[in-house]
Amino acid sequence: MDNPPASARIALVSHDLDTDPRTDGELDVLLDAAERALAERFAFPALRRRYRVAHAVLRCALAHWTGQAPASLRLEIDPQGKPAVRGGPAFNLSHSANRLLLGITDAGRLGVDVEVLRPIDDLEGMARHNFATDECEAVLACPQAERPGAFLKVWTRKEAMIKALGGGLSIPLQSFSVSTRDVCDNALKRLDYPGEQSAAWCVRGVDGVAGCTAALALDAPSFRLDWLGPETAFFDAVHIPAKGVRAP
Repeated sequence: MDNPPASARIALVSHDLDTDPRTDGELDVLLDAAERALAERFAFPALRRRYRVAHAVLRCALAHWTGQAPASLRLEIDPQGKPAVRGGPAFNLSHSANRLLLGITDAGRLGVDVEVLRPIDDLEGMARHNFATDECEAVLACPQAERPGAFLKVWTRKEAMIKALGGGLSIPLQSFSVSTRDVCDNALKRLDYPGEQSAAWCVRGVDGVAGCTAALALDAPSFRLDWLGPETAFFDAVHIPAKGVRAP
């Protein structure tokens, strides 16, 4: 497989799913029929609302990137089970409680993950069960008060990598390990997964998502991040012309 160029760029969008001012009707005109039907299957109104907002933000960001109208985008499931847009960029979406993180790129396989900062029940047991030995040791070596933050750094970085690889539960969690360091150009320490080389990948923590720990992974040795502004989340064909709008 050809590696993406070192100049790969990732556009990020962060959004609060509970403070979006649009009505359900205004959100629904941005969605397709399948999304509208799926939204109605959620048992609780808050979850229906978050689903609508998340998919509206996704479509608005992709519209901003591609220059197409949000509702006209054809979202499909690729052979690895990941959502994809026909003829468009790669993207990945994650949300935790009310916080959404979306990544979009023209190059490579992308995974993102976000987790709201919180206490972790049975942190040691969870770390021993889900993390590689060196990851577990690094988390448990932290002072007690710092362990939840260290745990979530490892968790989000591993989730981002798994989502980028696209294998889901078939990927052994011990087949790769990541760093817990705050400042790190590449948090991927080891990758022992068939057909993959660690030098072709970059895993990085993402700062700037309020109250959360976040990370992303891309099969490029380096990349730059660009945050897309709030206008991207509220893009629609009525207020901002779709034609010619594209990420820089």
